[in-house]
Amino acid sequence: MLGYKVLSFSLWAVSANAACKHRSTAPEVFVDFDGTIAANETILMFADAVYTATPPDKITLPPLNPKTFNNLKKRNFLAEYQENITLAQEEYGNITTFEEEVDFAASDLRRSVDAVLYDRVASSGMIEYLTVDILEKYASAVTIRDGWWDFALAAARRGSVPTILTNNFSIQWVRLVLRTSYQDYQSGYSNITNSTLDIDEAIPIYCSEIIGTQLLPSSPTDHEFSSHSGGDKVDILHRLMIGQTKPSLYVGNSLNDLPPLVDAGAGILVGITDDVQTQLKAEGGDLRPFKQSSLPFSEGDGEVLYTAADWNPLIPIFEK
Repeated sequence: MLGYKVLSFSLWAVSANAACKHRSTAPEVFVDFDGTIAANETILMFADAVYTATPPDKITLPPLNPKTFNNLKKRNFLAEYQENITLAQEEYGNITTFEEEVDFAASDLRRSVDAVLYDRVASSGMIEYLTVDILEKYASAVTIRDGWWDFALAAARRGSVPTILTNNFSIQWVRLVLRTSYQDYQSGYSNITNSTLDIDEAIPIYCSEIIGTQLLPSSPTDHEFSSHSGGDKVDILHRLMIGQTKPSLYVGNSLNDLPPLVDAGAGILVGITDDVQTQLKAEGGDLRPFKQSSLPFSEGDGEVLYTAADWNPLIPIFEK
């Protein structure tokens, strides 16, 4: 089991913000988690952990992945989920423009698909079998997208600690992945100062919590928030930006992220697939590769979405 020390970061955060007041142009940063910080879809890894932890005679949901069965036509959870998204799209109507894609991602129809999925898993009785050991095993298998921790530290030094807005199922799970990956990151560097040792705790997380008990140490920056769509992310983004004079930056990777991507002052798609990029361009989306010359951001850049393969090209945002 990992030995966690939830470090006190209040003084560090206050001093960082005080030191950076003269650099108020650094944007407030909001980021997706699955596929954006983590290269994996960690919500599926969490689901796999739930199935692994549950005794076979206590599994009440369909099999998670059809690839584990000889008969690929058997009911499976992922296929049912995709079918529900298709049904929601059909009820919404034909999507042919970028604006319609954004509107669908923010719609109650799209939200209901993920909300029903969440409620179904929560009421399955399977979550109660999760253990710390199993969660740690899966957390250690998560791949963090290249450059993330360098970006997060650079942003924090400018007084803009990134805030995670995610439709994942569990704050505890997301925090565990951050702690595990940051521990690995630290092990590769001998010159990390004490002022940055707690960045994995300082990052606020806004997320649902499906685990009924506190299996893992909490952080003061954990915020339980019922988030099941891009529209939900826009709601919390607006709330967090009240009174802010800085521009906002949102970083995501999928169609579900479109509402906050276009709502923020600037939006960047990290690790977006070629298929999704082609689809959005065909629908009229203005996608451009992110370059240092894209800086500085200002309100109104939301009509353009930038793209990057990983986090490394984004670090100069906080080096200006």
